[in-house]
Amino acid sequence: MLRGMANVLARKRAEQEGDPELATLGKNWITRFLDRHPQLAAKFSVQIDRQRVFANNPITIPDYYNKLQKLLRKYQFLPMNIWNMDEK
Repeated sequence: MLRGMANVLARKRAEQEGDPELATLGKNWITRFLDRHPQLAAKFSVQIDRQRVFANNPITIPDYYNKLQKLLRKYQFLPMNIWNMDEK
């Protein structure tokens, strides 16, 4: 995708300057580009678990917090005894 965008920009620049050699990118262009810009990195996306997708439902979220509030009142949990954990 990066190479495709760079090709479009290179062709436009070549048209503007009238130099057809500017329209082509070298075979190592991407490697050199990433070397010049170390803050950029390739990252593979990870598919979200099905359970996480279904948990992000506008109907179930308020229901969860209503049930949580009832349990907190019933068992009189103190805020200092409530911890947030992530399963990962």
